[in-house]
Amino acid sequence: MTNEPIGSKLVPSPLDAYASAEPDEPIFTLQGGDPLAAPLVILWARLARARCGLGFEPEATMTWLDRIFRDTQVYKSNERDDLLRRATESEAISWAMVNYRQGQRTQVTEAADQPGLVELKLDLHDYKIYCANRISNAFSEMNDMIEQLSKLDPDNPVIESIFNEIVALRNLFNEIEPRPGRKLENVHSW
Repeated sequence: MTNEPIGSKLVPSPLDAYASAEPDEPIFTLQGGDPLAAPLVILWARLARARCGLGFEPEATMTWLDRIFRDTQVYKSNERDDLLRRATESEAISWAMVNYRQGQRTQVTEAADQPGLVELKLDLHDYKIYCANRISNAFSEMNDMIEQLSKLDPDNPVIESIFNEIVALRNLFNEIEPRPGRKLENVHSW
């Protein structure tokens, strides 16, 4: 008997997504070292049980999630940048999953030099989503920066320039975002 946990590379879970996924089916992998992984798996299990009619306690779940958020805050700039990049990529995977469930399949081809490796062919819609996600992150980051700057030096003339760039990011996002109902509207006025 092995000491490896079920769901590892050495001992795949009976629910192993790689074994059962279609070649073009989006997959999101969580690793045990990620502080959000275990709570997300538990949340998935709670939601799955709720779908089966076994009840769900939204208030208790939100309290639990709030504690997780507070306990796993990222403060170091390089860790924060990496996490935000991964968050953007995760959103793109989530939208690919929505599209997949709606029957909008992504074209795939086998990579010629690596048998078994699937290469995704992104269309213009996919690129628009990717760019919109990046712009949304930049919009949020600049809003945070201008808020901090205005607390330190409210009369700084740079604030107006940054504000104008934030407005330009918002407008660009709203022009290219292809998903209905996703618009950036709130820009702080400093």
